[in-house]
Amino acid sequence: MEKNSGAMQKPLVILDFDGTLAPIVPKPGDARIARSTLCKLQALSKDAELAILTGRPQNFVRSQLGGIRIQVIGLHGNRQSRMGHGMLKLLTLAKKRFTSISGMQIERKPMGFVVHYRNVRKAQLASAERSIRRFAKSTDAKILNGRKSFEFLPPGSKTKADALAAIVRRNSRRRVLYIGDDPSDAEAILKARGYRNFSGALIKSKEVGACGIRKISRRGLFRFIRLFVEPNDEC
Repeated sequence: MEKNSGAMQKPLVILDFDGTLAPIVPKPGDARIARSTLCKLQALSKDAELAILTGRPQNFVRSQLGGIRIQVIGLHGNRQSRMGHGMLKLLTLAKKRFTSISGMQIERKPMGFVVHYRNVRKAQLASAERSIRRFAKSTDAKILNGRKSFEFLPPGSKTKADALAAIVRRNSRRRVLYIGDDPSDAEAILKARGYRNFSGALIKSKEVGACGIRKISRRGLFRFIRLFVEPNDEC
């Protein structure tokens, strides 16, 4: 997405991947965009510029798009690089701490890793979350809070909030909409909504409580986007 000129441009719609375009699944690697969602994205691409802002690697998301023209901004806007020594050491400690807990999963990423506790038994969810939070406080890693997950990134890494704010600034002459579903998306929306050209919404979920951001259902996602793209459209 290049900085736009004074000419009128299509609205920019930026979407999260997990929980927004693809449903949350027990194993993160199994997440997929449904064919019906792809059809809706294809139709929407005629009236808006589309982008996906995600913590996933770009190639994982692009492989699911079937040639639809959508820019993918992966790894929260960070450049892909090898995991450094400090993060490798932290990953080893996390594996020792958490992999013995039933239902806990650790997803390795190029720069860091995610500790998922979505499959932990309901009676142990609260204690699992407290354990991860205590572990996170003992590190200097940058922590992103997701849907029953915590992502660990190297100190100084960009967050989704940093990436979104930069995109909105570069596109100051057109309307920008962002939709996500988790606490890191809420943080991004709260940071970006000081810009007059920006609007944001969250998919309803138990993980994001009252935060002053509009909530929508996944079923109503594309109707909501259409009303943004075509504000006089009553359909």
